[in-house]
Amino acid sequence: MADVISSRLIFDGGRKVIQSYTNVSDGTGDSTMIIDVGNLSKNSAGDSCTNVVLQKVSFNVTSDNKPIKLQWNVGGSDNVNIFSLSGGDSWDFTGVGGITNPGVANSSGDVMIVVPSTFSSGESVSCVTEWVKVY
Repeated sequence: MADVISSRLIFDGGRKVIQSYTNVSDGTGDSTMIIDVGNLSKNSAGDSCTNVVLQKVSFNVTSDNKPIKLQWNVGGSDNVNIFSLSGGDSWDFTGVGGITNPGVANSSGDVMIVVPSTFSSGESVSCVTEWVKVY
């Protein structure tokens, strides 16, 4: 059995993106690009999005001792961790301007969620993120 995954954009406007990700694990792990800046809609001036800033995240991870990772994609296995998520909570970073991409070499602006292969079959993840686009 393969992981049962749903990753979709709930909203993709000129300034904001809201994304939803769910995964019911088969115990093999998963790495999914949840934000691909090249596929986001352009702004009213026709500019393409080049990066995103994390504003809010709400999550529920049923495997308490096996956190998932939210990462900036820099290619290969060298992705940069934004942070690890375990348990369930909602975090709001709007008061500090959001969490920005550190801009390391080869950074694409894309965002990944990584579910470890140590998840047991049937353990699940639900995560909703809100981002502001950078042009």
